Formats: sequence, structure tokens, C-alpha cells
Amino acid sequence: MSNSSPSIDDVVGSAHNGPVIHSDDGTTSPIRIDKAQQPEPSEQTAAAVDQRLVEETQQQIRILVSEIVELSKRNISETEFYEGFTARCVTALSSIGGAVWLKERNSLSLEHQINLAKTDLATEGPSAFQHDRLLKRLFAAGEATTVLPATINTSDDSGNPTTSLLVVAPIKVDGQTHGLIEIFQRPNAGPVTQRGYLRFLMQMAEIAGDFHKNRRLRQLDERQNLWSRLDQFLNCIHQSLDIKETAYSLANEGRRLIQCDRLSVTLTEGSRLRVAATSGIDIVQRRADQIKLMEKLATVVCRTKQPLYYTGPTEDLAPQIENCLQAYLDISHCKAVAIVPLTQSPKAESSDQQDGKPKSKPHVKKTFIGALVIEQLGDERISEDKSNRIELVAQHGSAALANANQHSNLFLLPLWKFLGKLSWFTNATNLPKTLIATTVLVLCIFTLIAVPYQFAMPAKGVIQPVTRHEIYTQVPGLIDDIPLPNQQNVLVNANQLLVKMKNPDFQSELEILRGKIVETMNLHHEANQRYGEASDRIEKLKIQSEINEAAMNYNSMQARAAILEQKLKLLSIDSPIAGQVINWNVRQSLRGRPVLAGERLMTIVDLKGPWEIELYLPERGASHVLDYDRLQEDPLKVEFELASHPGQTFIGEVTEIDRRAELHEPHGHSLRVIVRFDYNELAEALRRPGTRVTAKIICGKKPLGFVLFREVWETVQSQVLFWF
Repeated sequence: MSNSSPSIDDVVGSAHNGPVIHSDDGTTSPIRIDKAQQPEPSEQTAAAVDQRLVEETQQQIRILVSEIVELSKRNISETEFYEGFTARCVTALSSIGGAVWLKERNSLSLEHQINLAKTDLATEGPSAFQHDRLLKRLFAAGEATTVLPATINTSDDSGNPTTSLLVVAPIKVDGQTHGLIEIFQRPNAGPVTQRGYLRFLMQMAEIAGDFHKNRRLRQLDERQNLWSRLDQFLNCIHQSLDIKETAYSLANEGRRLIQCDRLSVTLTEGSRLRVAATSGIDIVQRRADQIKLMEKLATVVCRTKQPLYYTGPTEDLAPQIENCLQAYLDISHCKAVAIVPLTQSPKAESSDQQDGKPKSKPHVKKTFIGALVIEQLGDERISEDKSNRIELVAQHGSAALANANQHSNLFLLPLWKFLGKLSWFTNATNLPKTLIATTVLVLCIFTLIAVPYQFAMPAKGVIQPVTRHEIYTQVPGLIDDIPLPNQQNVLVNANQLLVKMKNPDFQSELEILRGKIVETMNLHHEANQRYGEASDRIEKLKIQSEINEAAMNYNSMQARAAILEQKLKLLSIDSPIAGQVINWNVRQSLRGRPVLAGERLMTIVDLKGPWEIELYLPERGASHVLDYDRLQEDPLKVEFELASHPGQTFIGEVTEIDRRAELHEPHGHSLRVIVRFDYNELAEALRRPGTRVTAKIICGKKPLGFVLFREVWETVQSQVLFWF
């Protein structure tokens, strides 16, 4: 509303210039009181009542005018505004009805009316024609006026054919007439009251004009914001030529421009559509049921080559689309869905001109590259403004995706990008830098190829004495006693008892077997006596078979008893050599422990004898060591360090290489390599069994590049070149 708008008090004063009285003939006239004249008491009472009625009427008009002013400031449509505006104007003027006529192209159209049916203007006829001519003349003049009932202008056949007083005021916006406000008033009002009606309606027309000004300003502001968002949207979607980045930019920026809840971009993949990006999500889970149903729905809609706008009813949809849509709505819980196909810019292919005939109409081919899926979770409406924005996003998104798709399909695109980056080196300003870099690069390559360097294969292992024995159990049992001193690093002699075990099962079985042997001997003795006393030949043969059976059982049980006695002897374990037990807390870890046959109990080593290193050479680099060892007559040299004393390097020689690769934990598949060294050079404190060793097996000299990048080249050979 402009600063020149009338105040509410001015409007109220224009509508009623004081109390009005109604005469017997139906006419009204304002009450005028002469201050010099002193009325009678009865006359004073009537005047007070009329004054109170006028104040109440003015208060009602103030409320209606304030409501109209507030209505003009709202961001509503013209239809909503004029519904409230006309009703309040008719109520404020206590008129029969009213109408608002707005300019539409070259004619006036009825925007809103109240009680127009009570006049002769609701139906077509001479009255409506005269009234229409009257409105056109008043619209062209752009002035407010009152038209008495049943008045006709013979010059242009315009007039007021009704029985009501017409009060008409123009609605002007920036000096241009935008429409008319027409009030149907009772015809019995006096000239002063009619002028009050006209002034009031003119001031209401000014408020209506302010509504149009404010609405136009809001539209311009919204359009400016739209252009700003559109500019940002275009910059984002055309910023990259990568198809995935473009799809993600289109999904996120398109959602902001459309102002929807979620926007997904689908791209063609064969005969189906695949979801490439969804707004607000970094990674699309293609296995999700919602994504699968969205892809199926978008594929079916794009086959129709028409967009789909769903806001509630589905009766008019094809069965294929309806089924897919219902399945998707059940899982996504959307209230409104719009699916708009994306097509490449059409190319016109016209036929050549033949025989002087004009060319035929160009044939337009549309290639679908995907679709936009717009979702509303809380609102079931898709307004016309939002539909226009959807079409705008689809149009520019199609162009961006088409450019990105065309760029991504270029032949040998990574190679062209790399070659394009190399053009930086050929610029005149960068030529000295290029020459320096090229010279340095050539020198580096020459150094890597021509300069020899010592080549060594790494390996890890342990240092330990050559003479060592692992003590294993040969029979199961329970460890009964360990007759060793309760101390660490116990020294033992050869054939010294180390572990004493017991097995009650062996002992009881031996006792039972010995009893059976005695019983068998008695049976054998009795059978011999009966054989001597027997006289019958058949009886002697029978007794002889018993004697033979008893002898066989006796021999079998004697053999079994010998085995049990041998097992009982094995329950006592002696030291095979003189040396030192290197296990920790042998007595505490073994006493009272049940063991099975073949379990390792302890290790005995000869610390005073020779030492060796057992290395585990990874099979990946074993070929270099084996090839060099085959060409050399002298043993391979080994440099090693002890984990307990890093920084001290010692020299050894390879004495044995296992040609078979086996799995050795934790070294993996590797070859065992035995290294001997002068153990006298190592201080006795350094010679600790089981100390970890890091070693290098010297394999001669190779080019520096081979030494530095051997593992990289072998990885490329095995993982890349092998598959081509």
C-alpha cells in the first residue's frame, strides 16, 4: 500500500457524513443539527440515539476497512483477495451487491460478484449489452462516477438498465486502469450520500490498486530469486562433464530449484533405467527395494514418452503404470510423484530437394537419456508454478546430461585428457622449466639403467645351535615327576632322567596279562598230564589241540606283556645329549600334566657347539637366489643383524638351500636356508637360542632401477600383464 493511501478515519468520514434518517417515501438524508438552536428534551434523546447508531456504524466500517487493508498486504491470489474485498465493500456500504471487473487482454472479465443475479445483468440480452458498453466507456475514461438507474446514453447505447444506483470506481496501477469496482446501491439516497459512497469506493479502489502493486513487487522479487537460483543451478550442472557428478548436481540443485522433498535422476542402461543419483544421498543402494521399484516405474513411464504427474487418483492411468505406481507408493509413502522423461536436444534430418520440389518437413528424433523422479512426502499438490519449474529443470538437465554423456563416450578419453595436460609443458613461458625437467628425467633414467648396485634378497629367521634335540613323548601318560633342579637354564648330562611318567592302564593291563599267563601255563600243564594218561587215540588228538591252543595263547600273551613292559620303560625319558634345557619353567608347566604320544616337552641344545641361522626365504624372490647360486662356485654371502642388537652387522655363508617351498608360520610359503657363521666372533651374550634375525642374501650387482623397482615390476607382471 502506497504512502498516499487514505486513513481509516478519512474512509469512514467519506462513507457517512453523519447520521442518516429514512423518510416515509424511502429517501434518506443526513441529520444536520443547528448548534444555536436548543432542542427540546425529547429531541435531545432522539439525537443521542442517532449519534450512538452513527458511532457504531462508523466502528463497523473501521473494522471492515482495516480488514481490507490487511487483506491487501497478504500474498494471496486475485480471486481470494476480491472475494473478501467485494464482500466487505458491500457490507460497509449496506448495498444490494457488487462486482469486480478486471482487464483480460482487450476485454473486461468478471472476477467476482455478489447478488448479480438480482439484476438484469446476469443473462445475455439488451440490458447486459448496454451495461457492457457502459463499463467499457468508464474503463476507457478511468474516472469514478455514479450512474442513476434506468439511464441510457443514446450516442453509444450505453447506460444503466437496472433499478439500482451504480457506483463505479476504477482500479489503477501505476496510472493505468487495471479494472473497475461496481456497487449496486439503493436508488433513494440523496446527492450528499451518493458522493460519500463514491469517495469511499474510490478509496477502496486505491487499496485494491495497492494490492496489485504489492503483488507485482512480490512477483518480481520471486522472479528475481528464481533467476538467482536458476543461475546457480545452471552453473552447478554445467560445471563438470563427468556423468556421475552431473547427475548428483542435477539431483541436489534441482531439488532446491523445484522446492520438492526428494529428486532422483535415472539414466538409461540398455532397455531399462537405473537410478544414478538421489538428492541428499551420497551413495545409492541399488539393491534396496525402493530403488528397484523406482527404476521399474520410471522405465514404464518413459516407454509412454509422456510425463506422469500423480496427485491422488489413478483411474485414468494405464494398468502397467498404475500397478508399478501403487507398488512404489506403498513402500515410499509419497503423496505426490512426478516423472518427467529427459531427452537429448532433437536433431532435424530433412530430405534433399528432388525434381525442383521443396524439401519435406524435418523429422525430429528424440533419444531418451533418463528421467527425473520428483517426490512430495507431505503435500499432495503440484502447483502450476512448480510444474513450470520441473519442466525448466528437465530441459536444462537434459542438455547437461547429454553433454556429459557425449563427453564420456569419447574414444580413448583418458588418453586425450593426459595428452591435453602435457600441452602445458610446450608453452613458451614454461619451455625452460620443461628443458630442465627433461634433462633431470633423462639423467635419472640413465642412472637407473647404467649404474650397478648391490642386489640382495631379504629374509627373516632365527639363530640357534646346530646340536639340538626336541624331547617328545612316545606313549600317553601322566607326568609324575621331573627330577631337574628348580631353576632356569638347567644343564643336563647324557642319559640323565628328564621326565618320569606313569600310566595306570599299562600297569593294570600288565598285571591282568601276567595272571592270564599263569593260568594258561596251568592249563598247559594239566593238558600234558591228561595226554599221558589217555589211551584212546581220538581223545589224545583232542587233548593235543588243547595243548597247542594253550601254547599259542601263552606266546601271544608273552609278546603283549613284553610290549607293555617296553611302554612302561618309555614312561621314563632320558636326555639324549649333554646340554642345556632352554624351556621356561619346565617343572611348573609339565608337572601333573596329562600328555599324548608325540607331544613336545622340552628342547635341549648344546650351547658350546657350533651355531647356525635358519632363514625363511619368500618364494617370490627365491628364483633370483637360486639362479645366482647356480652360477657361483663360492657359497653365497649373507649379511644379518640380531633383533636383540640392532645396528651390528655380521657376515655368514649359505650352506644349504631347501629346493621345496613349504608353509612356515608366520613366514608363509618360503624356502629354508641354512647359514653358518663364525660363532666365535659373536660374544657369548649374543648367542641366545631363538633370537630373531633379519638377513640379506647377497646376489651380486644389478642395475639400480632393477634393485629399487623389482617388486613393483614383478607385481605388474603377475597381477596385470598376466591377464592380457
